[in-house]
Amino acid sequence: MAGFCILNGEIEKISTLKTAPIFVLNDAEKEDIRLYDTKPLCMGLHFQNLIARLQQKNVAIPEKFTKERIDRYVSRLLNVNKVFRGGVCTLLVFWQQFPEATQPQFCIFIEPLDRARFTFNEVGLKLGFKEIYSERQPYIPVSIFSANEEYALNVDALCRIDRLGHSYTTDKGDLLLIKDTVIHVCENMLPFTTYFTEYLSRNKKWTIVKHLRFVGKDIYDSSEVLLCSSFVGLQWVSHVYSPMSVTDAHVYGFRYAKELFFEMERAIEQM
Repeated sequence: MAGFCILNGEIEKISTLKTAPIFVLNDAEKEDIRLYDTKPLCMGLHFQNLIARLQQKNVAIPEKFTKERIDRYVSRLLNVNKVFRGGVCTLLVFWQQFPEATQPQFCIFIEPLDRARFTFNEVGLKLGFKEIYSERQPYIPVSIFSANEEYALNVDALCRIDRLGHSYTTDKGDLLLIKDTVIHVCENMLPFTTYFTEYLSRNKKWTIVKHLRFVGKDIYDSSEVLLCSSFVGLQWVSHVYSPMSVTDAHVYGFRYAKELFFEMERAIEQM
């Protein structure tokens, strides 16, 4: 575990951080950014999403909390924590509501990861469904540190659906549904998926079609199913189980999946 963080622009030892309990007691917003080797993926989009959520809550932006300063803070943390390979950067903005409102503060953490780069999964993931009851949020951050879902037997990831059968996202990333060279995605994608699909749209081979939401038929009628996020990269899904049974599965190949994986690597190089 990394030993240092940035608190309001200053390096602090995590072990001696006297204000640590504030993070639990106060309101907070956070955003996790994947470090690919040491390159933050889509830092600008992540920062915009965090600022937008703060503005929705009428929370003032902390002093020194700018995109340019954060880039410098991340470089400092990489050096002092000696993180030279893959990792995750967490941006945390917290503030006190009671007994009286205070000026928002921010903290930045770096956590190393064993896997510095993405690899293509020759063994496909098995995707199941989980019914949810809340309305869709405009943007749902997916964190590598999120609590694990309770998976059904032999299922690697879960696609969230509402009572009408509309799918929003999965706990491992955004759905990319492939039909020939047409890639279908949902709106309000994660930052990395947004960047990657925009990159693909500039290539005449690929056509990107955006939907408000998917239904099960959209998934079942696809020739290939992929999951995309900056935490796990691009992963091929080999089986999609119906919501009613973990034994009734649609099986998929990967005609374009590996080619898209290499496209993803080129997209990261061009960031």
